[in-house]
Amino acid sequence: MFISLYVDDLIMTRSADNLIEEIKQQLSQKFEMKDLGEMHYCLGLEVWRDSSQTFLSHGKYAKNLFAKFKMDECNAALSLYSGTKNFK
Repeated sequence: MFISLYVDDLIMTRSADNLIEEIKQQLSQKFEMKDLGEMHYCLGLEVWRDSSQTFLSHGKYAKNLFAKFKMDECNAALSLYSGTKNFK
């Protein structure tokens, strides 16, 4: 089990569903809590899952950053850099 706390957000990950429910029950006896369900977006990170994997992306953050600096309409350009060559 992994528990992360940031200001007023609590994120819990687990390998067994019953463990999460037990921890939530114990915490709610001590603290006022609201269960928001599965996490989809937190601190600029998009999160989505399928039956066996969890995926993380900064796509939404990057799009918002480009928009903030009025670069969301820019065109992509090829780079001369090749990741396979060593430059000396």
